[in-house]
Amino acid sequence: MLLLWGVLAGCSATAEARSPPKKRPEDHVAGEQIWERSCWQCHGEANDGQGPAAAALPDGVPDLRNTVDPSRYGELVDVILDGRGDMPAFRTEMDKHQARRALIYMERIDELAKDRSNAKPPADEPLKDEAAGDETKEEENPSAN
Repeated sequence: MLLLWGVLAGCSATAEARSPPKKRPEDHVAGEQIWERSCWQCHGEANDGQGPAAAALPDGVPDLRNTVDPSRYGELVDVILDGRGDMPAFRTEMDKHQARRALIYMERIDELAKDRSNAKPPADEPLKDEAAGDETKEEENPSAN
């Protein structure tokens, strides 16, 4: 009986060891969580240096749109972890992998902004007056003729 219990206990441990590992969120998803916790208050939602805390800093916050280059990750991770100028060090809040994920999310912010600026409504689609909530066609100004 004791032998049977030992075999069954071993099977249970083996089954647990074979279960698939929990899936880690994609880097930009994890980076967004880090960004929301530690970065956007100064750097702003658009990465433009216009966060709500930026006005309180004597030298302001730099506009970081389109400045993140993967070839500079090492240097930029050091800035995040050690701070620079008015920017505090975040070494006690995150490790180098989390800092890198925040940079990946910063790139994602830039990509989404480019996608939005490149998206234009088709010429035959009516323009929407967002304030009034209705559609209006672009018309020529009759007094200009």
